[in-house]
Amino acid sequence: MHSSLTMEPLAYRLLELRKAHGLTQDQLAVRIKATRQQLIDWEKGRHVPKPERRAQIEAFYGLGPGELDPKPSENEEILLLQQVLVLVDELLKLHMRRASPPGDSGAGPGARAAREPMSPQS
Repeated sequence: MHSSLTMEPLAYRLLELRKAHGLTQDQLAVRIKATRQQLIDWEKGRHVPKPERRAQIEAFYGLGPGELDPKPSENEEILLLQQVLVLVDELLKLHMRRASPPGDSGAGPGARAAREPMSPQS
């Protein structure tokens, strides 16, 4: 998984195509005469390949014109997965805040009861 919780659909597609073909960024860079940094930027969504470079990438992977662009259904799936990841991240943060109240030693829920003095029974 990427360090970022969200990815542009084209960036995700480029990354998945490269991995599906068992190529490293260095190997692909040599084969399509690009730099490794360009591949990194494309796969992270920092930059988008120019149209002539897209055509070259499509030809390399045996795709037809325009097939590099994710299909609308792929875009929707990627966006949905991104939303789920953001929600999971928020839930984990909330859970961590609730699990460790301020000033708690982290010894667990029974630790507080053990520290409280017992009241005399009548």
